[in-house]
Amino acid sequence: MIAAAPFADPWRFQANVEVYVLVAFLIGAFHSVVMLQKEAVATTPFGILLIAISLIGSVIAIVSLYGLIWRSRQHQGRILIATTTESGVLELCVNPGPDWPGQERTHRLVLKPGS
Repeated sequence: MIAAAPFADPWRFQANVEVYVLVAFLIGAFHSVVMLQKEAVATTPFGILLIAISLIGSVIAIVSLYGLIWRSRQHQGRILIATTTESGVLELCVNPGPDWPGQERTHRLVLKPGS
């Protein structure tokens, strides 16, 4: 049961992995810039390129960690009908509201109980 727990909610597992990867990137970027300073490589073209990539990636990682990237694409909906099929699948009919821009390939549904 413990081994299957992360896969019970695959989106939550994916969100956790994304956070861990972003934090690992930030640690790696900090480490690489510190090591460049120790080895006096920071003034070479390679060092300048590595620092620029680390800074740009760090800004993107911080923006992603604060949830600013997907915030504009979140919409609240209201569950109208919830039925269970014979095979045990829960079917939901959701009214997304008037501000829903329409379904796109990049959309995913995240249900938050009690909200």
